[in-house]
Amino acid sequence: MQALGEADGSSENSLQRLPDVREQLQKTLRSQGHAALLDAVAKLFDSAPSSAPRVLPGPTGERNSYSLHPRRRVLCLAERNEDRLLQGAAVLAVGAQALWPADAQYDWARLPVELLTHIAITPDWRAPGVDFDAVLLHGDAADALNAQRVLAARPGPIVGLTVLRPGATDVPLARLLTERSTSVNTAAAGGNASLMTLG
Repeated sequence: MQALGEADGSSENSLQRLPDVREQLQKTLRSQGHAALLDAVAKLFDSAPSSAPRVLPGPTGERNSYSLHPRRRVLCLAERNEDRLLQGAAVLAVGAQALWPADAQYDWARLPVELLTHIAITPDWRAPGVDFDAVLLHGDAADALNAQRVLAARPGPIVGLTVLRPGATDVPLARLLTERSTSVNTAAAGGNASLMTLG
């Protein structure tokens, strides 16, 4: 099922390549009367971790590194437009793609093109085959229970659900990231790690 604004959602679309996304989002919040969200959005972008790999200590003859990568696509569920915009900001801050349900299409259409390429619309997020690997939900206990039932019935990997109360701005960015550790045996290449990549 093709979603409006759909892109590949890969980490290649991370915000390191799109420095104007934050500025466009801030302009949109001001122009649409959501200036109260500006501080919360700034905190999300400022606290987003770098995707650059970090070298870890290890034994001689081994090079270990650790890095964080955005999830491919995050479903954003909220009744209030302010909450949905905040969810979108959190997803964009880590460099992922947001997925909004069809009832958010009006709000989606009011966004500038620089943001539209990072936010897809799906006619029915409950339908089989709709692609996302994390969910942000602003809602109450009943909303959370309904979402959990749908997610539990989905085939494939378990999809994590993060629930916040309406109006909450403390989105845990760690839930929108995946960890990757790499270990290279440099001793097997005579101490030259670049030889390990030769095909």
